[in-house]
Amino acid sequence: MRFAGWDKGRAGEAVVVEGDMSLVATWQPQAPVPGPADPITPGHPFGTYGVFGSHSVADAHGTAAAWERLAGNDRYATAAVLSSQAFERSGRVILVSGETFPDVLCASALAGEWGCPIVITPRGSLAPEAVSEIERLGASDVVILGGEAAVSGSVEAEVVAMGRYVERIAGADRAATSVLALGCLMASGHASDTVIVATGASFADALAIGPWSYATKSPIVLISSGSLSDDAVEAIHEGGFTNAVIV
Repeated sequence: MRFAGWDKGRAGEAVVVEGDMSLVATWQPQAPVPGPADPITPGHPFGTYGVFGSHSVADAHGTAAAWERLAGNDRYATAAVLSSQAFERSGRVILVSGETFPDVLCASALAGEWGCPIVITPRGSLAPEAVSEIERLGASDVVILGGEAAVSGSVEAEVVAMGRYVERIAGADRAATSVLALGCLMASGHASDTVIVATGASFADALAIGPWSYATKSPIVLISSGSLSDDAVEAIHEGGFTNAVIV
């Protein structure tokens, strides 16, 4: 983000201001905005969280801003649409419950580290949309995040029957699972020096910081009893994190 200049002054000049004034700042992306036929790819400055399409609205300066809605018939189809827009191929997929929120929030940093999509499914059976997306991506590895209360053993068996290698990351509860996800991230050699701490009782805070977690590969550790567990404290210490963001 860069400022084009100050009110009553030219760009690059210092201006002394006495009293109240209005400050207007503008920003400009460092890469062209993708069009309707250009799916966003990992690493694009706009990330993997939206696609700018053929519709347009006017911003505060009267400039047309393009947008497009991404949606499927339900949450599972929508997740597949998002994956297809961001990834042409991926050797790995993270599979999480589409019925509960904690595990998918903790998957953000792992998805960023591995450069792979997150696909959701009901607990009892593998969503057809998940099957189609795993096949389209050509994924050979599927990492299930969460215990059998979130993604059942029968879903795992369905993925194995597809000929995929399956690994499950699961703790005794949502907070323990988030600590295990942090450990998995550490084993991948992540470079982030920041850990994110959020409540596991509701989704709003961890959801809001999810894109930042993905982009910076900073793990989200959930707390469920008002304080960090001993395992969480130990994992954060062993991870060498020097910064913490509490949301």
